[in-house]
Amino acid sequence: MAAQFARAASRRIDDVLRDMWSNDDAYKSELASSILAGDQVWLEQGTIGLPFTIDDLRPETMETYLANRGTEREQRPSEPRRIAPTGT
Repeated sequence: MAAQFARAASRRIDDVLRDMWSNDDAYKSELASSILAGDQVWLEQGTIGLPFTIDDLRPETMETYLANRGTEREQRPSEPRRIAPTGT
C-alpha cells in the first residue's frame, strides 16, 4: 500500500513540475496586454449587452443594507417562527 501511495505521489509531483515549465503564461500576458490596449474591442460589436447600468450592479453600502433590513423587519407580520421537526 505504501509503495502505491509513493508511486501516485511521485506521479503528481512530476505532473506539477511539468506543468510549471510548460504553461501558457506568456500567451495570457500577451492577450491581457492587447485587451488593456483596446485591441480586442471588436469582440463587443454585435453583442446584446446587459439591461443594467453600472449603478444597478453596484452593491449597496452596509449602511443602506442595515437601514433596509430594519424596515423589512417592521413590515413582517409578528407571527412566531415555526421550526419543522427533524426525523431523528
